[in-house]
Amino acid sequence: MAAFKYNRLGDRRQESLDSEGGSAFDYNSAFDYNSTFNFESAFAYSKNYYPQIMEERTFNEPLAAKICSYILIVFNYILVIFTFPFSIKTLKTFERAVVYRIGRLQPLKGPGTIIILPLIDRWQKVDLRTKAFNVPPQQFLIGDGAGISVGATIYYRIVDVKRSVNSIQDFNHSTRVLGHSLMVKLLATKTTQQLETEKAHISEQLLEDMNVVTQMWGVEISRVDL
Repeated sequence: MAAFKYNRLGDRRQESLDSEGGSAFDYNSAFDYNSTFNFESAFAYSKNYYPQIMEERTFNEPLAAKICSYILIVFNYILVIFTFPFSIKTLKTFERAVVYRIGRLQPLKGPGTIIILPLIDRWQKVDLRTKAFNVPPQQFLIGDGAGISVGATIYYRIVDVKRSVNSIQDFNHSTRVLGHSLMVKLLATKTTQQLETEKAHISEQLLEDMNVVTQMWGVEISRVDL
C-alpha cells in the first residue's frame, strides 16, 4: 500500500489575518520618499503568514493497479525461466561476442559461457584467428608498358573486435577489394626489372599501405605474398 502526504494550509492563517486585519502581502508603498536609498519590495510577505502542515492524508492504491503490477512481474519471471536455456552461449578461446542490447553496444563478452537475453539482445560472433584470402591474378600494364598478370595472397587478423563490427559493414569483402585496388595501383608504377628484383620490398610496401586503411577497421594485415 503506497502512502502519500498532502500539505494544505489550515484555516488558522486566514483566521489570524482576519482578526488582525492583515494580509498575506504587504501592500505598503514600495518607496520611502524620505530617503533615496530606502527601498522595500511591494511583495514582502506579512509576518502573519504561517506556512505550516495542518493535515496529512493517506492514499490507498486501487486494487486493479495492484493486480496489474503483480501480473507483469509474474510474466517477466516466466519469460526468463522459459528462455534461459536458449540464452546460454559458449565461446571458444579465439572467439568474442559483440552484443547490442536494445540497440546499445555492451561490453565485449567471451571467451567462456555468456548469457544472451532473447528479444532484447542482438549479438555477433567474431573469430580472432588469422585468415587469408587470394587476390585473383589481374592483367594490366606496368610502368614500362609491359603487360603482366599478378595475384597475391593476403593474411589478416582482427585486433579490435568492436571496431571491426561498428566501423565497417563487411570487413572481409572490404579487405579483399582494398588489397586488389592497392596492388594494381602500386604495381602500375613499377617496371619489369623492379618486379623481378624488388618483389619482397613491393610486398612490404603493399602491406604498409593496406594497414594504414585497415587499422581504422580494427583489422591488421600480417603478411602479403605476390
